Amino acid sequence: MNHQAVEQEELADLCHRALAEGKVAEVESISALTGGGESYVYRADVVFADGQRDSLVLRSCQRGLARARLELSALQHVVAHGFGAPTPISLVPAGPRGLPWLVLGYVEGRLLTDVMRDCSDQLERAPWLGRLGRHMAALHALPFEPLADAPDPPLVSKYPKALLLARLQTMREGFERFGQTELIAVVDWAQKRIEAADAMGPAIVHYDVHPNNVIVDGDDRLHLLDWSVVHVGDPRFDVAMACAILGAHGGAALASMLVAEYERCHGAQLQDLGVFEALVGATNLLRFLLAMPAEPLSDEARAALPQFARPRQRRRALSRYLPTVGYFHDLITRSSGIRVAAAEELLRRAGAGS
Repeated sequence: MNHQAVEQEELADLCHRALAEGKVAEVESISALTGGGESYVYRADVVFADGQRDSLVLRSCQRGLARARLELSALQHVVAHGFGAPTPISLVPAGPRGLPWLVLGYVEGRLLTDVMRDCSDQLERAPWLGRLGRHMAALHALPFEPLADAPDPPLVSKYPKALLLARLQTMREGFERFGQTELIAVVDWAQKRIEAADAMGPAIVHYDVHPNNVIVDGDDRLHLLDWSVVHVGDPRFDVAMACAILGAHGGAALASMLVAEYERCHGAQLQDLGVFEALVGATNLLRFLLAMPAEPLSDEARAALPQFARPRQRRRALSRYLPTVGYFHDLITRSSGIRVAAAEELLRRAGAGS
């Protein structure tokens, strides 16, 4: 996160507060971990009162206490069912910077991104994407009812499309808030397609599955990280998000392998996946359109995109992610036929060197 680092003393105090009083005898070291743009993430190596040593992950929850409680609830639920994810330890409602903080067990291993980078070719990478597809299918097979904010289970199970349409309305309202009329048109196009098709789920949706959010431990077991946007919904959002992120980084062929393995585990072909890819493409594209270098950021955009708050940060990030902008725009256009003028203008300016 692009903010001043949290003081070591505050983080050490957080460790003591997160566990039972007197359980942590000493915090030996604290180091920053690579985290998402919206969170502070640290590793703390601690010594317990009984002499045992362990490592913890300390992560801020920028989306507020209610969302942090949902994330804690989701982690408790999936880990109890044997799903690979960090072990939840505690939630501190008000920690450093006045934010809620989650304290999790540290998973020793390597990011799936790094594991795949070490593979010699696509043939060697393919099994890893197949395993990721199986991991998602296993998540979506878990019962969703225990989640803290789960809607009324009998009603949702009987009318799953209502939950999906409510999700589309939330997306539409977000695009309206930022005046993105063409992205609203993408939602309207998707809604017509979805109303005429069958719904899937409901299921626990992580909504940020990609190789940089997966740790491979010493036993080659996968652990899914960062549950900050978990919700109950249509599982195709998860598959579409994973495919979109893989495709944006040159892994479109690998994405097809992920889908094939997911469908094999699911036992049926995923219908209308392109509709969901267009929706997640629109959601991701919005982040870049809000940070267009030619436009000053509004206060609301600054709050939504702290990593783009300063002009130099914005120029550097946009320069790095312009190919991603192009990919998400192409994804929307291929699926829906809708062209997003603001994205085309951003790409034109970048191509002209302005």
